[in-house]
Amino acid sequence: MTPVEKIVDWIKVKPIWWRHAIRLSLRDGELVRAALSEIYQTALMEHGLLEKDDRLDSAKKEIDTTGFESEIHEVTIKSISKVVNVGALASDQLLELPLSGVTVIYGDNGAGKSGYSRILKHACLARGKTPEILGNVFEPSGEPSSAAITIEADGEENSISWELKSEPNAKLKSIRVFDGEVSNNFVSDEDELGYKPLGLYLLDDLVTAIDYVKRQVAEETIPGNGLVTLPQFGDTKSGRFASSLSNLNRLDEVDKHIATDSEIERIRTLEQELYDLRAKSPEQIRKEINNKRLQVTPLKKFIDDLVSNLNLDKFEMIKSLLIDYKEKSKLADQLKRRVLNDLPLSNVGGSEWLSMWSAAENFITSSSDRVFPPKSGENCPLCLQSIGDGSANKLKQFQEYVLDETSKQVKAAQAALDKVYAEIRKYNLDSSPYKSAVNLVGESDAEFKKKLYGLLNSLTDRKSVFCQDTLPDSLQDLDGSPAAIIDKFVRQLDEYLAELSSDNDAIELLKNKEQLLAEIQDRKKVKDYADDIRKNISRYNDLYKYGLLDKECNTRPVTSINSEICRDQIIQPIVKYFGDELNRFGFNRFKVVPKTRGRSGAQLLRLEISEGGETLVAKVASEGEQRCIAISCFLAEMRADHRKSAVIFDDPVNSLSHQWSGRVAKRLVEESLRRQVVILTHDIAFYKYLLEESEAIEGASFNSICLERSRKRAGIVRSNPPWDALTTGARIKQLRKMLPSLENVDRNGTENDFRLAAYDFYGYLREAWERLVEEKLLNQVVTRFGRGVQTNRLKRLIDLSEDDVARIDAGMSKCSTYFRGHDSAPAVGDPYPTLDEIKKDLESISAFNSELQNNRKRS
Repeated sequence: MTPVEKIVDWIKVKPIWWRHAIRLSLRDGELVRAALSEIYQTALMEHGLLEKDDRLDSAKKEIDTTGFESEIHEVTIKSISKVVNVGALASDQLLELPLSGVTVIYGDNGAGKSGYSRILKHACLARGKTPEILGNVFEPSGEPSSAAITIEADGEENSISWELKSEPNAKLKSIRVFDGEVSNNFVSDEDELGYKPLGLYLLDDLVTAIDYVKRQVAEETIPGNGLVTLPQFGDTKSGRFASSLSNLNRLDEVDKHIATDSEIERIRTLEQELYDLRAKSPEQIRKEINNKRLQVTPLKKFIDDLVSNLNLDKFEMIKSLLIDYKEKSKLADQLKRRVLNDLPLSNVGGSEWLSMWSAAENFITSSSDRVFPPKSGENCPLCLQSIGDGSANKLKQFQEYVLDETSKQVKAAQAALDKVYAEIRKYNLDSSPYKSAVNLVGESDAEFKKKLYGLLNSLTDRKSVFCQDTLPDSLQDLDGSPAAIIDKFVRQLDEYLAELSSDNDAIELLKNKEQLLAEIQDRKKVKDYADDIRKNISRYNDLYKYGLLDKECNTRPVTSINSEICRDQIIQPIVKYFGDELNRFGFNRFKVVPKTRGRSGAQLLRLEISEGGETLVAKVASEGEQRCIAISCFLAEMRADHRKSAVIFDDPVNSLSHQWSGRVAKRLVEESLRRQVVILTHDIAFYKYLLEESEAIEGASFNSICLERSRKRAGIVRSNPPWDALTTGARIKQLRKMLPSLENVDRNGTENDFRLAAYDFYGYLREAWERLVEEKLLNQVVTRFGRGVQTNRLKRLIDLSEDDVARIDAGMSKCSTYFRGHDSAPAVGDPYPTLDEIKKDLESISAFNSELQNNRKRS
């Protein structure tokens, strides 16, 4: 189990926000401020201090350790192609990498190295912050950044479709990347130089996250911060509740201590009662209570009578009488139409007519022995004329109609209705006779008058409705609260009267009412400040949760697991290999001793100078030495972890002196004997050092790829190495490759075309002679792109003869004659050399180089 796997396994039972810190550190290589803020937000959600969202769900997911597990496959990278929307990289290029040796990808600034290195840093494993990948800003594309990456894992080829947001590929993550950002992760910017072995930097980042959360919690929990100042409460149940709030309280408890409206209304009554108890005798108070009771009793009866006479029962009774009357009237109308049909007068049989008929009957029957109605031949009591047979018959029919039972029932129903209507109309709704009683009850209940007058208005409307010929289907219930308020008022009077049953009860009653008033007053304060009290309860609950979170901000467990990992499997092997790597870089100016140190959960290797007055390496080591130390750390981890997969170095010697560039070149070429080493650089001197070391170290192989750019595209792959970095032998090989082009111009071109081509050829040939002098004759004592004179190489100079000087002079003179570099007279360059002469001049330098390389001994 690797350190990272052990850390991830250990942290499974730790707080979610701890796990998220490790996840972000693994993903990003470091915890920037935005990540620390996200971790803090996660901690708040975990403890219920912030509303939960998708971030908490993401934080709960299993941590991806791809690339950090024990190496299963030996992975090399074979090619990168089909690049889409990565800077200005051309999509039709194939960057093919040899699977062994050291491969140098060379290019000037803007040639596309950064684009390829960003792909590799995302796809492979690089410590530190992963660089951002941008598309082509000059030709924006909505396509996602992607590339096709071909690798070999244990000899088996795999083609991987990589996208910027794709899941990590375990095989690709086996490949390690080193650049300036990685170097900063190894070499701290503290006063003491140290680095965090792979995996342990996760614990250091975790400590950083814990410290950040702890600071945020401390700031959030400053005493008094977030609490609302409340008024002073008394020594009552509600007062004690409000004065001793804590996280143990619940928000719904506040409602239990809020005064009701009736309690608040009673405050004035209690104050008056307390005033009376202090100023009057019990006998006086009892007398006043009885007077009040007598005063409100008529008001109560007035309200009860009105409500009982105009209640829903009365409504249903009137509705029943009205229905009965209408039904009987309908039957009477049918009889009337049958008996009184075809009469010359309208409304015969109506109520007015019946009144007239009854009056006539009473007149005749009371004044004589005559019968009613009159018979034929008798005089009509109304018109005083003789009644004929037809009229007598009609009068007889009228009498039958009047005497019919149906007509009698209609009259009875009408009488019943009229009686009820008369009673209702007599109801008096004027409350002015009870004004003093209304005011008295109103003093105890502020809503009483409003409710009473509302009830009287409803009763007035109901009175009008009850007397209508057509009633509504239903009526709303009347508000019974005025009567209930009076009952309550009377009940309180009776209770108060009972409390004053003896003079001795007055003192105790005074004490109880004072306590009751204080309780209600505190309950009113609770109501007035309910929102602030709830805020304080919430704040105390939050402070409790912050306290739990603060307890999690303890780095001791981190220190323990750190020490355990270091003790078991990391520090000792890394110390061993680290010392070996430092020796390879030749740290002989001072003696560096690696020492382990622990600090707040972080375990670092501290480099100390064992002799001298200054122990801190950071104050003594140069930039080049520090870069070599970072590379030593990087390689020591690879060796300690027994990794064999490829490594990629992006500008490993940027801005370093030639001395340290040479040492880095040698070490990386040595490393290429164990694994595939890919180096991206724009430093031609470093390129040269790598080439020279590859030639000098037995078994090493050197591969070169050049990147160029066009006006719109970068990353254009060229197989030709940079001319300036080539050795004499390599330059001769390059010149041989130029011969077919010269032959083609000689066959198919003009004489001027051949002259121009010859200019270029002899220019390059001249530079090859110069490189021969530098390499073979002067043994690189002085070199181009070198920043010093290598005097230690003087002892290995080749013995020069006059013939050597003559051969060099002839070759250089010939080139100086024909290369395009001076504004010479035309006759000087004529006649121009033939193609055969050019080949002969090339063979001359090739033979001389072979002789110096193989047959001549150095002194």
